[in-house]
Amino acid sequence: MEAQSQIQFRKSDFSKKLDLVGIDLLRHVESYIKGIVSQRDESLQWTLQPYVALIEEMIEAYENPGHTIYQNGTIIPEIMYGMDLLPFSPDALSLLSPTEYTVAYKDHSFASHVPEGMCTYHSAMLGMALSNLLRKPKGILFSSFPCDSMVASGQALSEYFGGVSMFVFDSPYDDSKEAHEYFASQIKEAFQYLEEMSGKRLNIDNLREAVRRSDKAHELLYQINELKKKKPCPIPLSGVIRAVSIAMWFLAGSENVVHWLEKFLADAKQRAEKGIGGKYEEEMRIAWVNLSPTFDPAIFQWMEERFGAISVIFQGADHTYWPTYKPRRRNDYDYNLDELCGILADKSLNTPMVR
Repeated sequence: MEAQSQIQFRKSDFSKKLDLVGIDLLRHVESYIKGIVSQRDESLQWTLQPYVALIEEMIEAYENPGHTIYQNGTIIPEIMYGMDLLPFSPDALSLLSPTEYTVAYKDHSFASHVPEGMCTYHSAMLGMALSNLLRKPKGILFSSFPCDSMVASGQALSEYFGGVSMFVFDSPYDDSKEAHEYFASQIKEAFQYLEEMSGKRLNIDNLREAVRRSDKAHELLYQINELKKKKPCPIPLSGVIRAVSIAMWFLAGSENVVHWLEKFLADAKQRAEKGIGGKYEEEMRIAWVNLSPTFDPAIFQWMEERFGAISVIFQGADHTYWPTYKPRRRNDYDYNLDELCGILADKSLNTPMVR
């Protein structure tokens, strides 16, 4: 007799009318995420720590709107660390929210003439703004990548929070030297914009340190990815690739991400040396070319248990094509602003979904 699965899937009642205005959505999402983490074996709860770190960072930004900049999730976070500003990604809030809330805010946005063809994450965040759940930021830093919907939603937020102009990163199509120089000039302009909007000054030493930590994080991730070539794949569970995505897109440049990846690498090395994989026997490997499911992390565990399908590649998690981009750096990272903008441009333009 086949053993009964212990996997707990989320159940959502989409017919239930939700309180979209009175709810403390950020705290609700925090409780939801910590509940997901608590369902994992205690020895594996560390694998999902970036989820917790991101929502806690967003709560801090929400509570300090005078230091908050809205930015979409494809903009490298090192920029904010250099400015001592608090990034808040409304599209990340859509991604982290329980599906029933994301859908409800998306539907709410339609009632205010947001086009139904707009990306769910973008229309949902506009629904949140229309429900007065988002506070007026000091600035809005959005990008032309990965889609026109990103620019449109950022412009809508700019108009909704009257008086908050938006800076838009324009990503070039090609990979030429001129394209990288063009993007580096935009990063430098973005710092000028942030100084004007926030009244703060760029801290060049903080920016250097953020770039150093981000480089370290990418090097650690590259080593982890190399270990994935072994069979069985020495990662504890497939869901960790989504946590990597959260870490590298929203938190790269922080010390916490470096520590988390160091623990991840040490765990992977130990598993590789012992020839062990995760909880379930590996039968096949899954590569997510674009987005993986976000509505319920348990789907990864179900795929492992039911089919022995181990998720090893996720475009959004691999973040930077490090073997191609892997740089040679000065030990002291004593770079000037133009050089740092060049480093950040190279990193940005070697990232999936940016061009």
